[in-house]
Amino acid sequence: MSYLVGDRIKLVKFTNEHITKEYLEWLNDHDTTRYLCTGRLPVTEKDIDVPSGNDNLRFAIMAAAPTKRTIRKTSTEKNNYVGTISFHKIDWIARHAEIGYIIGDKNFRGQGIATEAIRLVTEYGFGRLNMNKIEAGVVVDNMGSSAVLEKNGFREYARIPY
Repeated sequence: MSYLVGDRIKLVKFTNEHITKEYLEWLNDHDTTRYLCTGRLPVTEKDIDVPSGNDNLRFAIMAAAPTKRTIRKTSTEKNNYVGTISFHKIDWIARHAEIGYIIGDKNFRGQGIATEAIRLVTEYGFGRLNMNKIEAGVVVDNMGSSAVLEKNGFREYARIPY
């Protein structure tokens, strides 16, 4: 079941089915996780949890085939599992949350997938969940993540020593 649908992606509820061999490879790939605060490598299936409380909401990002030339066949169906995006640390009283995201499949990076996913969850957060504030932490050197956040109207308001 699709929760949020965009032009090139759809976001579906993250379930145990999304804890795949590829997902674990993403989480154990240094280039993919170098800017994330995910803990120590290696990550195993036992280390992954499917959010079940009221303070986390995670989506699997499903995308149409990438526009760059790859060995995959071209398709307009949004059925390629390429990453995740989530609300975490949701505070329902203060009505704010943080978002985090990862485009794990390297064939889909630089395609605007993260930009569209952030737009969808931001609209959902403000429009449907009635949030007042949505934050995202970014390591200073992660220029790509900073750029996609700025494209979605996020503004830097603090720098915390790393």
